[in-house]
Amino acid sequence: MLCVLFVGLSLICHVLPVFCPAEESGQSKDRSMTQEMMDILHVKSDKDLAAAGDRLPKERHHFIGRLLKVAATTANDDGNNYARSLAIDLLGEYRAKEAVPILVENIEFIPPVIICEESWELCVYPCANSLSKIGVPAVLGIYRYLDSTPPNEVSNKAIHLYALVLESMYADDSYRYGELDDMVERDMKHSRNKENMKRLVAELRKDRSKPAEGVKGGKELKGSKELKGSGVIDLRK
Repeated sequence: MLCVLFVGLSLICHVLPVFCPAEESGQSKDRSMTQEMMDILHVKSDKDLAAAGDRLPKERHHFIGRLLKVAATTANDDGNNYARSLAIDLLGEYRAKEAVPILVENIEFIPPVIICEESWELCVYPCANSLSKIGVPAVLGIYRYLDSTPPNEVSNKAIHLYALVLESMYADDSYRYGELDDMVERDMKHSRNKENMKRLVAELRKDRSKPAEGVKGGKELKGSKELKGSGVIDLRK
């Protein structure tokens, strides 16, 4: 009699997994997660998962390297500058700290077309936007650049954008946001080029209650030409 009950229970578990014991359910879940990873990594066997996991970082490194070449190339036509802007955006999305020196040096680059739905100055300057996404490595990159570059080679606009990057990074941390200027001033003690750092501190201490210039919900602004499509403007004069 017990044997019959055991066989019956086994059949029910096979046909209706919801009635299976906890360990069976767990095994089913594990198999499902394995299959999900196989789909994500585009492999046909669970034996290939480890190799795929090893391959992805190498592919990312190669991908980032190709994006860096495009981002660092100065172009004279709109088509190539749009491609350059896309590469810069992707470097930010991938949090590519390898891109920090290029992004810092080209902070004032403006693409031929800007797509922006908010009154946010960073979307006009893709290098600044990507630096704000990369985070702490961007802060160190900005410091290094200001420390190694003569003050006459760093424009006031660049200083403004570096300050904007720092502010955007700490916007959600009210304490650190309020202490940004003091933080940079403390870091200035370790700098060889204190003039640039003083300019950055001064910029951080400015009143930023006024709306940022350049983009405002896709409306036509001074020095900009409205293009077809919501939030798409051309900033070229």
